[in-house]
Amino acid sequence: MRRSIAAQMITLILLLTACADGGAEATFEALRQNVQTSQISASATVTVLGTDTAETFTYDYTETETGCEMSVTEPELLTGVKAHMEAGETTLEYDGVILPAPLNENRRAPLTAIRQMLSAIRDGHLDLIWSEGDFIVVQLIPEDDEAIRLYLDPDGTPAAAEIIFDDAAALRCKIHSWNTKRGNDDESNDPNLG
Repeated sequence: MRRSIAAQMITLILLLTACADGGAEATFEALRQNVQTSQISASATVTVLGTDTAETFTYDYTETETGCEMSVTEPELLTGVKAHMEAGETTLEYDGVILPAPLNENRRAPLTAIRQMLSAIRDGHLDLIWSEGDFIVVQLIPEDDEAIRLYLDPDGTPAAAEIIFDDAAALRCKIHSWNTKRGNDDESNDPNLG
């Protein structure tokens, strides 16, 4: 009798755990669907890891019909530097000067962090999903040597990400604002916008 009750309790606990994981996965799949059908704009601070000194950049990211644009807002020395990425072509712009830049090939460049994260959300293999405090953590595998660890708020809004190469974190991204745009709609998850 006691073994039967214990077995039923274990089964119930396993079922409840499975339901909780299903909720986290459903939250991520809703985000994936939203990102696949929307243009994203975001603001983030990206820290380059693995160097003697931590390099930190803050920039605004906007998807366009043909690619994406990034505009550096910090550090002050780089404020005003813009990058434009389109299929196979990247340019850097500052004070009216436009130069070609090899950012498409450099997956470790801070200006590519949000773009890499969005690409992984859209097309990456869902490897693991778990809860960590108030966050839903999703690990995506976009390439064999790369993983994106995405931290989602309970409502599914990205709050942070880590880009990992060869099992070592290379870039850490803290997302300050996140907006989606579908056609004529503009949906903001930025609490500062009301």
